[in-house]
Amino acid sequence: MKLYSFIRLLVWIPVKLSFNLRVKGLKNIPNEAFVLCSNHISAVDPLLLAIAFPTPIHFMAKEEILKNGFLRLIAKIARIVPVNRGTADLKAMRACMNVIKD
Repeated sequence: MKLYSFIRLLVWIPVKLSFNLRVKGLKNIPNEAFVLCSNHISAVDPLLLAIAFPTPIHFMAKEEILKNGFLRLIAKIARIVPVNRGTADLKAMRACMNVIKD
């Protein structure tokens, strides 16, 4: 958790200096666990989402990213739940339910 927060801060600094990032509607975020479904256009979008949210996020991502050693490390830090996009991945769904319960 501390590493996630530290990396979030490191990413936040250049984003804040480079972009006019504005977040609206934070008052609508529930206090309990919830599922946020987000679509993205580029690889930067999940980083912006992590910066925008006041609390840590668990991401879902295609399992192929775990084949790369560096991305596997990032996935562990970002607490990514891998998903097999070719099937109805019940293992990923169970993992998500455990994240919500925890």
